[in-house]
Amino acid sequence: MKDKAMEIGAKVKETMVQAQKQLQGLEEEVQKFAARVQDKIVSSPLEGARKVEDMLRNMAVRDFVDKVKTIEMLKQGQAVKKELLDRFGIAGSDEIDSLRKKVTELETRVQKMNQKATASAPASNKGPRRK
Repeated sequence: MKDKAMEIGAKVKETMVQAQKQLQGLEEEVQKFAARVQDKIVSSPLEGARKVEDMLRNMAVRDFVDKVKTIEMLKQGQAVKKELLDRFGIAGSDEIDSLRKKVTELETRVQKMNQKATASAPASNKGPRRK
């Protein structure tokens, strides 16, 4: 019976030690939680607003950097395109548009000259004069 009492006492002591360890762990968690809550309470709304502004500013900087990178990539792509077109002797769209505009201007001039020639031609000769 004495052995049983010793065994029970040891078991109670062991259970108390484990419970105390668990309570200490729980106490640490509660203290951490209380510290976080205190930080949130202590930090004023202005502090929170400053944090949000900092976050937005950082996002804006990242967006700006991404846009600059995109612009640089486009510039490099255009330079490569121009180099390839030049190397193979192919006209680019800008050159074709410029040529198209010049041809249109020439057509307009020819039409005007033709109209003048037709208007100033003698009645007996219905076409432009030929030499």
